[in-house]
Amino acid sequence: MRQKILLISVIAALLLAGYAAYLFKTHHHGAEDEFLDSIDGAAAEEHKRPINSEYGEIINMASWRYNEADNVYYQLGILYVQRPEDEKYERMALFVPAEFMKCRANGPQTFGCEPNEAGKVGGYTVKTAPIVIPVETAKYEANPALTAYRNVSAHTKAGHIYVHVGFRGSEHGAPAGLVDIKAAIRYLRHNQEHIPANTDYIVMFGAEAGGGLASLVGTTADSPLFRPYFKDIGALERGNERIYGVMAWSPLTNFDAANEAYEWNMGATRSGLSDNQLKLSQKMAREYATYINNAGFRDMHGRPLILQYSERGVYQEGTYYQFVKETIEDSLNEFLQTSKYPLQIDENTVPPFMKNYTGFYIDKERYLRRLNDKLSWIKYDIDGSRYVIRSVEDFVHLMKQATKPLGAFDSPDRSRPENMLFGNGDGRGNHFDKFVAKILKDSSLGREYATDLKKQDALGSSVQDRLNMYTPLYFIMPSFDGYRTAKTAPYWRIRSGINRPDTALTTEINLALALANYPTVSKVDFKILWSQGKAMAEEHSQDGEAAFIRWVDTIMKDSHGFNLEQ
Repeated sequence: MRQKILLISVIAALLLAGYAAYLFKTHHHGAEDEFLDSIDGAAAEEHKRPINSEYGEIINMASWRYNEADNVYYQLGILYVQRPEDEKYERMALFVPAEFMKCRANGPQTFGCEPNEAGKVGGYTVKTAPIVIPVETAKYEANPALTAYRNVSAHTKAGHIYVHVGFRGSEHGAPAGLVDIKAAIRYLRHNQEHIPANTDYIVMFGAEAGGGLASLVGTTADSPLFRPYFKDIGALERGNERIYGVMAWSPLTNFDAANEAYEWNMGATRSGLSDNQLKLSQKMAREYATYINNAGFRDMHGRPLILQYSERGVYQEGTYYQFVKETIEDSLNEFLQTSKYPLQIDENTVPPFMKNYTGFYIDKERYLRRLNDKLSWIKYDIDGSRYVIRSVEDFVHLMKQATKPLGAFDSPDRSRPENMLFGNGDGRGNHFDKFVAKILKDSSLGREYATDLKKQDALGSSVQDRLNMYTPLYFIMPSFDGYRTAKTAPYWRIRSGINRPDTALTTEINLALALANYPTVSKVDFKILWSQGKAMAEEHSQDGEAAFIRWVDTIMKDSHGFNLEQ
């Protein structure tokens, strides 16, 4: 009898244990589902996209190749994230001066290498050599990873390590491109012991949209806004994306008020607008004045810069207006002082509407006569010992005419490249201009703008959120919520052609002003260049790549006292 009771007790215990286990399993599974539902979309997406088996956290040091003509060791196709959305883009290539490597052949075309601490090129060693990264994109479009060797000997002969980063673009929706570049920087820094360079000295460079992306990398390092996107692609979560310097030619950026800036600066140069279009242009220009007066810009001496109502034009008065006017005058005077005569103005360096000013000039006086032949708008100020212009309006009518339609960056039909940039990666663009949404709030079009601003991407970020991520000023202006929530590069060089018709002068001016007043920025070398309309504008049409290399050497020498060989 006792044996039966014992047997029944054991069976009961087992049944109870099994039931308890079932309950635990059921409860635990439900909690897990609840947890997965509650975490950010990035982690959920992480479960959907598998880890690429090719990925490795450490660079394979046995896979180097050698280019004898340039004396460079290089690697192509390095996957820098675990879960790439499109591995055609999310790969990098490294190009290293051979003097920085100790290598031994391990196959017909490959070498096993390690850093050569005795190597020296251009005054740099493996412990001091900077890393330079080009940002190559025309309209924030994706940049495919390199699949073949590229001659970058101008950089490697200077002792710079050249890193090409492929990245996603507007087709994938912001902030994909920026996230990829940041992920690549984290990967490089994680491999500091294996790369014959100092990852503290990473310098980005790019023109137009590339200059805009480089500026974003330089102002958004370590921002928490990007963490879900790192998780989504399996980027290294430890480390950081801080860089040392940014070279930006004509940076296309700060889209939060780009439409309004274009109308304030250049809108008056258009002809053929309907009454409604003209009213909208003027309202957008007034919204730009509101934007400036709320932003809190200051000049290099700390003086507040504001716009004030004017009888002529739209808010063409105030200290901000005077700063823009003086920037134009500075550009003119430097050009006149540094130009060599006889002077040749090449039509390839300016927009088509300026062809009347191209040609051959024997001296400065004849050049100035040509500039004043339609309108006497430049004169010599004896008291200031410099040439001055009558107004910004005169300048733009003659030398910086609008070539984009109303809605220069966010058009009513969502057809601009920037509309695609703030789309959700589904082939359709979104509106992102909150000022137009406000102006047209009582119309169906205005409601479309307002609706788009609230649309969310797969990770739960609204268009406005992603616009913030792609606005350098959001992170470096005290009036924005993102102020000082990210790390900013200490060294900047910004160059822009004054005659470029595709963006307002204020794009570069505002960026330079904000950087110059940011507490952790060491130096901003900023110039707007006269009689230049091309993207990679340099003084007197010098080679942009050579100018960049010289600047990198200059900031390395000035900040660290390196004795660099020229």
